[in-house]
Amino acid sequence: MMIDDLRAILQEQKDAVTGIPPERTALRAAADDNLEMVAAYLQDGDSFLDSGDTVNALAAYCYGSGWLHCGAAIGFLAVPDTRCPLHEPIRPLQSSAHEKIREKTHRYELLLSLARAAVKPAAEEGTALHAMACQVISVTALYEAQGRRLLARRDYENALACFSYGHGWLDAAVRGGLFSVTSERELFTI
Repeated sequence: MMIDDLRAILQEQKDAVTGIPPERTALRAAADDNLEMVAAYLQDGDSFLDSGDTVNALAAYCYGSGWLHCGAAIGFLAVPDTRCPLHEPIRPLQSSAHEKIREKTHRYELLLSLARAAVKPAAEEGTALHAMACQVISVTALYEAQGRRLLARRDYENALACFSYGHGWLDAAVRGGLFSVTSERELFTI
């Protein structure tokens, strides 16, 4: 898969959002905020891609996909197609980006690990929101583990995609109110 393919999937999924909660409700405000953040990461990815920065474009599109899919899982957005864009491997970037992607991938691995350790479910155990927070932690852990496996094989593109996607899920859930941040607030868009 090429970066343009990631972009196209994110754009298609964003454009296909159909159901959002009723006007003047807290859930509608959260849904609008989630969709605005998806659009912002899509725009960031486009800006990076236009300037030739494929490493940051890759990270932005995957992060935005994480936001969108978390918003759909929480119920803020109805998205008919929530297939993860990482179902197909990302093709290697140009060789001139090798050092940058290596550094960014290692940094994003650390950031995701710190972010996971910096949150706790905001809702009481036994509630639907607590269960959803636990699901987000599971998804995030899955992509962190997959990213580490890929990183061990020096597959930097796909490892970065996993770390970015997983962090997007966690960030969206924090902003959506599922978690309390206990430390490292700068790792989240709150």
